[in-house]
Amino acid sequence: MEFRSNPSVNWRCITRTVSSIRITGLTVYDAIVVELKAISDLNSEHEAQLFNYLRIARQQVGYLLNFGQRDGLQWKRFILTDLHSHRPAREH
Repeated sequence: MEFRSNPSVNWRCITRTVSSIRITGLTVYDAIVVELKAISDLNSEHEAQLFNYLRIARQQVGYLLNFGQRDGLQWKRFILTDLHSHRPAREH
């Protein structure tokens, strides 16, 4: 399985690159963002963090994996549906 740990992605603002940001976690096949946790329970702050990573990496699919629960693995899958690609207008 192809993956990158703590990948660095370029953050773009409409038409130009603003800076490079390091995302904690993994990207799998350059298409899926995976955020790893080891805490008692996932909460909305962890979900918001993953959504921010998805937007920055311009990816639609993300997983939160929590290895810290006593009952076993806790996981959630998220699909970002409001991702818009900003492409420069075609010249005529």
